[in-house]
Amino acid sequence: MASTTLCSFKSPAATTTLAFASVQIRTATTTATVVNFGKSVFFDATTTLIGVPFALGSFEQGTVTNASSTVFSPNDYLNVKFGGTRGSVNALVGSCKAEFIVN
Repeated sequence: MASTTLCSFKSPAATTTLAFASVQIRTATTTATVVNFGKSVFFDATTTLIGVPFALGSFEQGTVTNASSTVFSPNDYLNVKFGGTRGSVNALVGSCKAEFIVN
């Protein structure tokens, strides 16, 4: 199952806590997809998953939120990825938001 990065946020150059993250998907696909939030030292990986993967059924739109208190090292990345049987063939349209608090 292939996956694609929807959005990526680089944390500040200080230890921070993720207060809130969300992704709003305004287009639907013909196949089900799964949205994952994760952190990594890389801009395109979800090395450490944050929260539970969220399943979005075929022909569904929606907003996925993650209100965790995950601590990020300086310059780590918060990445939101999606995957499904058709992987990157799906073209999603939407927006992403994240709020970090410097510790």
